[in-house]
Amino acid sequence: MATDIFVREGLTQPQMAKVASKYRHEFDLAHSEFVNIVEVLEFKLPLIYPRFRLVVRDKEKLNDEAVTETKNDRILVREDIYDGACEGDAYCRFVLAHELGHFLLHRETMKDLHTVSSGEYSENIKNLNAIESAEDQATIFARHFLVHPAIAFRYKEDIDILCRKTGVPRDEAATAITISKRQEMFKIRSGETTSKGC
Repeated sequence: MATDIFVREGLTQPQMAKVASKYRHEFDLAHSEFVNIVEVLEFKLPLIYPRFRLVVRDKEKLNDEAVTETKNDRILVREDIYDGACEGDAYCRFVLAHELGHFLLHRETMKDLHTVSSGEYSENIKNLNAIESAEDQATIFARHFLVHPAIAFRYKEDIDILCRKTGVPRDEAATAITISKRQEMFKIRSGETTSKGC
């Protein structure tokens, strides 16, 4: 059964887009349509977190596609996923962006987490919403990191162009377009983000 971790302080779509934008700026990717996620993990992230390591493992040694070990300052990635991301595979790129989200979002918030592998959540966990799920947060971060709302809005009429320009899976591109059209995303689309909450 899948394990999910719930954090008590979730971020809304606009808040997560601001966080992703902040990191795009820090990695000198603010105006990039295509994010080279492998370069971010291999070279840019270690500049901010010198202890960070991306560790590539073969299939026999890593069952999961990728795992973020915040306590060890590393992301373990299966070799086929890493190779796919290097070759531009949209799914593999998204997997790595998702793990980057875990590393950046959850490294300091590991204090109040609940891990359940049985699929049976206690009542206080059952009532938390999707933005409080560590898995959902990492996915939302990955989407906004790889497809800035301004880019999604720019190509909102042609999902295929958006997929080619950003290198993300079609379903994530479609979701990014939908979210980019929301009124609460206007300031983020237009670059009028504030530092509040970031």
